[in-house]
Amino acid sequence: MQRTDIDDAVRNTVAKILNIEAGGFEMSDGFKQDLQADSLDIAELAEVVCNTFQIQVAEADIFQAATPSGLSEFIHNRLMQRQTP
Repeated sequence: MQRTDIDDAVRNTVAKILNIEAGGFEMSDGFKQDLQADSLDIAELAEVVCNTFQIQVAEADIFQAATPSGLSEFIHNRLMQRQTP
């Protein structure tokens, strides 16, 4: 999966969970500070990411990623690890 595909999926997922337009935020916006995501939003985001990408993602991982861009990078790295024998 290409990084741009991951970015698009993260952007659309964040928009859906937070009820905002996909073009209404920057990938560098903070989940809590800028996008006003609460703990329930982060839990839902972790669940959707796990199901969408078939990787393990804890809520703490999303808090550590801090931004949609950081989450996209986290997902990309996990997928690359999975592909490496």
